[in-house]
Amino acid sequence: MRTLLFNQTTFPGSVSGRFRRRRLHDHAVGRESAAATRPGAAHLAGARSIVLGVAVAGTSALGPLVLNVIRFRTSDAMRNQFIGGEVATLGVLAPLLIVSGVLYWRGRRLAPLIAIGPTLAVVYTDTTVVLGQEWARYPGNIEHWLPLYTALVVGAGFAAWQAWTRIAVISPSGVEKRATRLLAGLVAGIGILFALAWAAQIRDWYAGHPTSEALEAPTLFWLIKFLDFTVTIPAMVAAGVLTLRGESRGMRLLMAVGPFTACTLASVCGMAIAMTVKDDPAASLAMLVGTAMATVAVGGLCANVIRGQMATAPPNS
Repeated sequence: MRTLLFNQTTFPGSVSGRFRRRRLHDHAVGRESAAATRPGAAHLAGARSIVLGVAVAGTSALGPLVLNVIRFRTSDAMRNQFIGGEVATLGVLAPLLIVSGVLYWRGRRLAPLIAIGPTLAVVYTDTTVVLGQEWARYPGNIEHWLPLYTALVVGAGFAAWQAWTRIAVISPSGVEKRATRLLAGLVAGIGILFALAWAAQIRDWYAGHPTSEALEAPTLFWLIKFLDFTVTIPAMVAAGVLTLRGESRGMRLLMAVGPFTACTLASVCGMAIAMTVKDDPAASLAMLVGTAMATVAVGGLCANVIRGQMATAPPNS
């Protein structure tokens, strides 16, 4: 379903312009509400999200965090980081997916706004889990679980597309507009910081001083850099810059990239916690505190922006 954002610059500030904007906004929200409350579609979307959340949680429990049935082909240090990511999956991603499923089932317009972040995070995380293994270097059995991870990535990708097509974005005003601009600036800034950090690590590699993580798990090292420089960082910067410029496509992109950034930061924070608990030599208190603060900041701003979006919805949505 197509979604619309009505920017303040789209129509003149006349009475007729405001009336047209209000009428088109009501039409867009009405179409989204009708689709969301269609029993069959809503129940199917809800069931998919709930099953995905349970499956994601179960897969994390099967990994090294709990049961260690799924054994990764990577170093001990990198396994600690995977454990931290699974903590975030169990504590953040899976619950959000299940909550969004319940909201879908009840026909709430809030559902896709909650679902878009964790679904994108599952696609990103599980892709790196499978493709980032050191297959010939370390023992493990993750190849036996490839069908499970494939189903998770495909299912999460479909759920993300489902959420994206159901998001109706309305141009913010007042407090919500300030929160939106803060979120846009923060997301773009974090993307730039990631780019600088990754560029420094690549420079050290070519200078002959690679990090221990790069030496122990080069496949994952370069996979993360490739995905972030080609997809994640450009999306974060584009969402922030376009939103700050007042462009409609930027605001809609921000509603997906913002929650994804919060989920990703939660995973990085989980990794920092796991590394600290395990006394990993690469553990950093500054990284732990920084990622925790960034997670709270981005998550809080996302909640404010979503609340502003829901303020324009019909009473029963």
